[in-house]
Amino acid sequence: MFNTISVQFIGPIRRGGDKEYAYLTDITTLRVGDIVVVDTQHGLQTAKVSSLFCDSNQAHKWVVCTVDAAQFEAKLEDLKRRQFILKQMQQRASQVSDIDRFTAMAKNDPTMANLLEAFNTDPNKAKELAE
Repeated sequence: MFNTISVQFIGPIRRGGDKEYAYLTDITTLRVGDIVVVDTQHGLQTAKVSSLFCDSNQAHKWVVCTVDAAQFEAKLEDLKRRQFILKQMQQRASQVSDIDRFTAMAKNDPTMANLLEAFNTDPNKAKELAE
């Protein structure tokens, strides 16, 4: 058993504006607003379900599958989270690298040793040493 639904294309194929197209489907869980992949004369395209159970004899092509937009959004959120953490780790690594470099310099440079000590203890001492 199959139904006929109406869809509106999204993305670059959207030449018809808000025009609706009829498609056949045997997917029983479809809801208005779902994103689907449909078979077109231009190949597979994405579309949004605009109505269910339309009465149209114009439908000759099929809905291929639904797109799990929630899963895609979750992937994007995870990517944002990972990028944020990566940036923090890179900043921390840079700071640690700087401290290691300053510590190595302080072994041979008494002024650097004093500045590093001030950096690690008293914020006012660094100001005095720099002047």
